[in-house]
Amino acid sequence: MKKLHFDEKLESLVDESSIKYEGKRFSTVYARTLTGYSRPEDARTEVLTILEKLASEKGANAYEIFELNGQMSRQEFDPKPYFANATAILYKSK
Repeated sequence: MKKLHFDEKLESLVDESSIKYEGKRFSTVYARTLTGYSRPEDARTEVLTILEKLASEKGANAYEIFELNGQMSRQEFDPKPYFANATAILYKSK
């Protein structure tokens, strides 16, 4: 599964190797962590894993992360206060 981003210089979607991606956008997915984590990095890693699983289940071969956010619970003495959510655009090759 390729992770894409928009390259303003090339005016195109490119993969992690900066190679232009030729594909068709077909869906948007949203993912969130269901449990808390003790570190914000762990929450972000988990939500990206969930996002990739959703993309794979929908038949995507590439995705572009549109939004990635982390939150912290406001509960005092919470040992696992960090949560995350992400939204991605899914693509299929032409």
